[in-house]
Amino acid sequence: MNSDDNKIRGTGVTKLSTGAFQGYFGGCPHCGESEGPHNVGRAHWLVCREHCVRWWIGENLFAAWRSETPEEWEKTRCWLSGFRMVDPVYGEDSNLGGEADGNGL
Repeated sequence: MNSDDNKIRGTGVTKLSTGAFQGYFGGCPHCGESEGPHNVGRAHWLVCREHCVRWWIGENLFAAWRSETPEEWEKTRCWLSGFRMVDPVYGEDSNLGGEADGNGL
């Protein structure tokens, strides 16, 4: 995706490097921010609270979901239902198709 498509370059793409996983899994199409992951079972989601959007990043990528309960997943699922699903944007600092950063992510 080029900068003309995502409309983020020059208006906040640096947020991709400060959001969850430094933008590896993308950022909000409005501001580039991301927070998470938030787990519903094996599924992992990132969100932007400011713009009330979410996007799925994969399943069973992180072990934390295994220590959560079905009740926690249901609470998270209900919370996430208030967010609109979007396709994230990626910046030049995202390593699409490459390895995750050195933090084991």
